Amino acid sequence: MDISALGLDTREGLRDYLERRPQPFEVLNASQINRLTPSQRRTYDETRIARLSSDHFLQLPQFSRVLNEVAKIDRYNRPLTRQSSGNLRACGRRGVMISGDSGTGKTTSCMASLSERWWFYRKRGLGQSLDEAPIVYLGVPPAATAKSMAGALAEYLAVPHRPRDTLAEILDRVTMTLSTLGTRIVAIDELHNLAVRTSTTGESAQVLKALYNRVNATFIYAGMSIDKQALVEGPIGSQIRARFVPVVLHPYAYGTTETDGGRQDQAIWRGILNSFIPELMLGNQSAGKLCKLSRYLHLRTSGSIGALGYLLTTAAQELIGQHLPAEKEYLTVSELDNITLDLHSEEISDWYRSNVQHKRRSHAA
Repeated sequence: MDISALGLDTREGLRDYLERRPQPFEVLNASQINRLTPSQRRTYDETRIARLSSDHFLQLPQFSRVLNEVAKIDRYNRPLTRQSSGNLRACGRRGVMISGDSGTGKTTSCMASLSERWWFYRKRGLGQSLDEAPIVYLGVPPAATAKSMAGALAEYLAVPHRPRDTLAEILDRVTMTLSTLGTRIVAIDELHNLAVRTSTTGESAQVLKALYNRVNATFIYAGMSIDKQALVEGPIGSQIRARFVPVVLHPYAYGTTETDGGRQDQAIWRGILNSFIPELMLGNQSAGKLCKLSRYLHLRTSGSIGALGYLLTTAAQELIGQHLPAEKEYLTVSELDNITLDLHSEEISDWYRSNVQHKRRSHAA
């Protein structure tokens, strides 16, 4: 997810992003598509291709756990009901740490949880004014130091600061501003850009601890394998570990049918594929057709939800762009093989093509 392109690196940009809601769109079946005039078909196809380029927050198992943990801990820290709208937890607050490898959906699930919380707050009267910011999001820039991260947060909040300002001075202004804005959730993404083993690691941990202690909000940390990195080691790191509930995202497995666990893994994977079908908006894409490709799709993506989303979405866009008769609008291995994925996934694909497909051709001969 490109933070700058989406405008998420400013408070106004995040508000605009969270305020967006998908516009209702009628997905036509094959017979309805075939009855469209050429002009109507072009418009319908262009609209589908454009919608496929937008963010999709699917109810996937690991994503749902992130949403549930964020909502649960937000309620624990600062319940928001008519009876307890002003209650604050002075001590014992908890946060959520979203960790995992690249392509497992850390930023996507983080943004999905922020969107869910945003509309929860809006329905209860929070965030109505531009002078409020119930949710704050920061993507830590590459090779960030404690001071540059604090400076990035100050820029996000439009807090004046100068290069000669000390870290303590910047933090004072930032925490005061967050309190003034009524911030309830602070999400710090790409935290692995800060979590490196350098002489400044201790200072970085101190900054995170200071923000956590001085801002009465729910903190969400997200990044690559941050549950195992330097920021959660040592005396201060142990305090972070004791205060954050981890949600570790993994590539989805695909076991064998010889074990109960393997059968369950395959059922979960097929369920994920089924959840994509309405989002693809293809005229003749049934669950049965896509699930027949479940093993192939797992081999192509190694169970990475990021790679799977890209593969299915891009293939659907290419297929729609051909303006075929609606009966032919469903994904096949041929269309999917034309999509190039990331380097890791392509290494798996090379193995697939040289082994599985070769054996099939030899057997057929």
